[in-house]
Amino acid sequence: MLQIFTSPSRYAQGPEATASLGPEMRGLGLEGPVLLIAGRSPREKLGATWAKTFGDTEFVYEVVPFGGECCRFEIAQGVAAA
Repeated sequence: MLQIFTSPSRYAQGPEATASLGPEMRGLGLEGPVLLIAGRSPREKLGATWAKTFGDTEFVYEVVPFGGECCRFEIAQGVAAA
């Protein structure tokens, strides 16, 4: 049986991965805008990092609150925000 595995050409992880989001996205030729869907804790912990990485690379971005459960309502919220 044929099995195929596909992965991205770049994969970043580590302590500073979030801080490099803007430059990584620019390096891929992406232009934005950026939509982040995040719960309360990530918004509190990463909000300043997102503001810096996207601000430094001039990406327009928005953070949409995630209610904590993947359901049709949450999906609809994300789609509406996009």
